[in-house]
Amino acid sequence: LRSRTHLLAALDKVNENAGGQFYNDGDCQAHDVLRLIRLSSRSQRKLRFFCEGSGSANETLYHLTTDHMTSTSFEHRAAKLLIDPYHLIGNHSGTWFIMRIDWYVLSIIQFSLRNYRVDDEGDGSTFRNMNFFTVGITALYQSDDDVKKNIEENSGNKNEHYFGVSDIADEVERAHGKNLSRALYLALRNSENSPATFTRDDISHALQFCSFEEVLQLPVSLDDLSMQLGSQVETMTGRKLLEVIQSLLRTIPGSSDDIFYFYVQDMPHINEFDQDGVTSTPFDLHEVQDEFSGGHGENEFVNGNPAIDIVSYVDEIDPKRDKQEYEPPIFFRFTLDGKTASVQDILGLKRSVILTAEVSVFKKSERFSLPSLHTRVISQLRRALNSFSSEQVLEKYRFFGDSLSDDDYKIILRNMPLTKHYAFETPLVFFVSRSESLISASNPTGSSENELDYGFSVLTTELDRHKNTIKAIDDAYLVL
Repeated sequence: LRSRTHLLAALDKVNENAGGQFYNDGDCQAHDVLRLIRLSSRSQRKLRFFCEGSGSANETLYHLTTDHMTSTSFEHRAAKLLIDPYHLIGNHSGTWFIMRIDWYVLSIIQFSLRNYRVDDEGDGSTFRNMNFFTVGITALYQSDDDVKKNIEENSGNKNEHYFGVSDIADEVERAHGKNLSRALYLALRNSENSPATFTRDDISHALQFCSFEEVLQLPVSLDDLSMQLGSQVETMTGRKLLEVIQSLLRTIPGSSDDIFYFYVQDMPHINEFDQDGVTSTPFDLHEVQDEFSGGHGENEFVNGNPAIDIVSYVDEIDPKRDKQEYEPPIFFRFTLDGKTASVQDILGLKRSVILTAEVSVFKKSERFSLPSLHTRVISQLRRALNSFSSEQVLEKYRFFGDSLSDDDYKIILRNMPLTKHYAFETPLVFFVSRSESLISASNPTGSSENELDYGFSVLTTELDRHKNTIKAIDDAYLVL
């Protein structure tokens, strides 16, 4: 009874025993745990972990799950005990928790640090045990023979419901599944410091706790080359598109090269993405498809083929919830005309398609909101895809040469700032005979203004005559 009182004090943070001493000694807690688990019934859950060589994934997963059990988002009150995780209590070691099931029943939870492999399905999956030692207050008054009989009758997972443990264990398993996908993501992002490799089965299992929602669509316009080129041949458009994607995302090692994760470490603030004039207003999916399939009108490339947002970017995180527990990992998947695309599929792009980007979430519903970091990543991806689209526009107009119209010039000049272009500035100076010196065109010249105007006129005449320059507007020339 004293041991029960001591351990429950950790829940209420009283931590004082009958003698008034501060109760924070892990050895004392270990002694109390040993006394109670002898009287308890045990049920067990196997929690999935990653195979050997997964870098920091297992350590991260372990801490995510233990932190969740003492967080405010966990539906049952639990306290982590101060016992050394490597100290053997009975035949068990690991992280220990105390949890009150109701006023009469408590459960001591042991989360093992030891991995073991199960080959039931031939995949050699890795697990760790979580044991629930549950004891009611009436068991503390029974004789040893009665206690032994009750333990034999009530131990095992089949009696979880009787002790009220099954709902708690189910909640732990649900949270652990989400943490499995988050640990995979965090280990991948930390792979430069702690190299990680994953089996295809581990990746598939971790991703089953995520759903993928469509967030961006980009029509990619390309002459049909499928009849002229073989299936394994890469195209320039495919390589450029993959380069844009890989500026932010990498494929998961060990996967089928069709799942990407966000790897950039330093992200600018989301407002910086609004300065390029790219709208974040949601568009209707059917309008995008109708516009793309409606033929090539004279204004086909006015805005390129911009990447279209098809979700609302509103972060609705409940401030009372633990944000770390809420946010899903940032994995991406791409489809070409509705079919999941691998790296090789993108590299071998040979005809016009609609590229769709899908991001991982935990909650799937008709209307959902994304966490703020997701919106920032998607904004940057949208900006990169729009740059790729504008480069496609310039590639097409580059072959028109002297036949470019005034409207064409406007479209070109509108798309150039959206691309990865290089700006080179050189000071413009003219020789003024009156002062026998070179004068910058940006400085006032007073009485020498006419000579400056004449110099500028000579410059524009030469640009007009040059075979590689075309006058686009009054103060701009295109160099082909």
